[in-house]
Amino acid sequence: MQQFYEKRLYRPLWLAEGKPTEIAKSLVNRLMTAADAGLPNIDLRPHLEPLNSGGNDQQQAAFELALTEGVTQYARSLSVGRYEPAMVDAGWYMPARTFNASEFLKNLVTSPDATQLINSLEPQVEEYRKLKQALKRYRELAAKGGWLMLPQAAIRLKPGVKSDMVPLLRQRLMAQEEFPSSEPMNSTRYDPALAQAMRAFQERHGLKNDGVIGTGTIAVLNVPVEQRIQSIIATLERWRWMPRDLGIRHVLVNLPEFGLQLFDQGQVVWRTRIINGEKKHPSPSISAEIIQVKANPEWFVPNKIAIKEMIPELQKNPDYLRDNGYKLYLREGRVEVNPRSVNWNEPFTIRGFPYLIKQDLGDDNALGRVKMVMPNRQAIYLHDTPYKTLFDKEVRTLSHGCIRVQNPETLAGYLLDKVDPEQGKRRVLQEMNQGITVDIDLPEKVPVYLAYFTARADASGEVRFLQDIYGRDKLFDQN
Repeated sequence: MQQFYEKRLYRPLWLAEGKPTEIAKSLVNRLMTAADAGLPNIDLRPHLEPLNSGGNDQQQAAFELALTEGVTQYARSLSVGRYEPAMVDAGWYMPARTFNASEFLKNLVTSPDATQLINSLEPQVEEYRKLKQALKRYRELAAKGGWLMLPQAAIRLKPGVKSDMVPLLRQRLMAQEEFPSSEPMNSTRYDPALAQAMRAFQERHGLKNDGVIGTGTIAVLNVPVEQRIQSIIATLERWRWMPRDLGIRHVLVNLPEFGLQLFDQGQVVWRTRIINGEKKHPSPSISAEIIQVKANPEWFVPNKIAIKEMIPELQKNPDYLRDNGYKLYLREGRVEVNPRSVNWNEPFTIRGFPYLIKQDLGDDNALGRVKMVMPNRQAIYLHDTPYKTLFDKEVRTLSHGCIRVQNPETLAGYLLDKVDPEQGKRRVLQEMNQGITVDIDLPEKVPVYLAYFTARADASGEVRFLQDIYGRDKLFDQN
C-alpha cells in the first residue's frame, strides 16, 4: 500500500477537497454486501460518517487508508479466496492463484465502472452465480427459524402407507420447497405428491431416490439450515480457488458427488459415476491434463501398497503374487524374480523397496481395460475397474486414491473424437480387443479437475447438498 501511495505522491484516492467521492461511497456500500459471496461484510461507515460534516485531517486519512485496505482485502478474497487453501483444506493441491494489489488499485482508479471491475474478479461460471442466489435463499430460511427436526426413529416408510410421521415430513419439506399436494397438511397418508417431492430431495442429497424414508433420509432431513449455509460458503470459496479458465472442453470430477462431468463450451455433454479414495486413502483435489488413453494397461503397484498390503500377504503365502496375477521384478534392470527367493520378513521401506510388482493386462487387472494418462505429482489417474457392481453403491469411497470411472470407454471416445465420440469409442474398443497394451495420444490435451464441492447448483438454481466425505469442510467452520 505504501508503494502505491508513493507513486501517487500521497494524493488521496477516495477524497476530493476533504470529502468522499461518489465512487468511495459506492465502494463503502459494496463492502457491506460481501456476505452475498459468503465473505465477511466490511463496515466502513464509522470512518465515513465523520466526513459527512467535513472531518479533520486525521479522520480523512483514516477513511482513506481504511477504504483502500478494505477494498483490496475484498478484491483479493473475490479473486483468489479468503483463505490460502492449505489453511483449511489439506487435500487441495491445485496451483494457488495470485492477486496483485497494486495492479488492482491502479485499474480501479482508471476504470469507468468500478462495479464491473470488481464483479470480473469472481468466478464467471454460472454455477457460482446460482450458489450465491441459493445462499441468499437459505439465509432467509435461517432468519425464519430454519426447519423442524424430525424424530430419530427406526422407520421405513414407503409411499402409500399411513404414519404420524407424514405430517411432519410434509411440514419439513414445505419449509424448504413448495410442492403441490392433494392431501391436507395434517393427513397421515404418504401421498404421491409428497413421494415425488421426497424423491427429488433424495436425488439432490446423494441418496437413493426411491421415495422410501428410512433413518438415512431422516438424518439428512435433520441437517440444520446453518450447516447447509456453511456448505454453500465453503463451495463458493473453493470455486474462487479454481482456475478462471477451465478450458473450452474439460473434465470435472467432484469427489463428494462420486460423479464425473465432461464439459464442452460450458455445457455438460456427458456424465458418469466414479469411485474415489477411501477415507484412509482420500483422493486429492488436483488439476492436470489428460494426454493419452491407454488400452489394456498393465499395473505397476505403488510401493506404498506393496509394503503395506502385499508384503503381509506374501509373509503368509509366498505364492500370493502368482495366485493373483502379479509378477515380481528387480527395480534395476527389470529382471523377473521368483517371489519365493525373497525374504519377505526384511524391514522394507517405501522409498527403498528394490522390487517392482506388476499385474499383467487383462480383465482382472486392477486398472481394468482403459486408463486415462494425466501426469501429476500425486500419481492420480482415471481408469476402468473389473469390479463394476461397486458403482451401484451410494457411498463409493473405495479406492486407494485414483478415480475409477464407470463406462470409461465412452469417456475415452469423447476425449479422442469430440465430433464423433462413438467413432472414438469404437477405436478404443478395437484396441482393447487386440490384447496388447496400446497408447493412443489425444488430438488435444483435455484439462481435468478433481474438485471438492459439497454443494452443487443446477441450471434451475436447485442445490444438491453432498456428504463431506473427507471432513474437509470442518476447518471452514473454525476460521
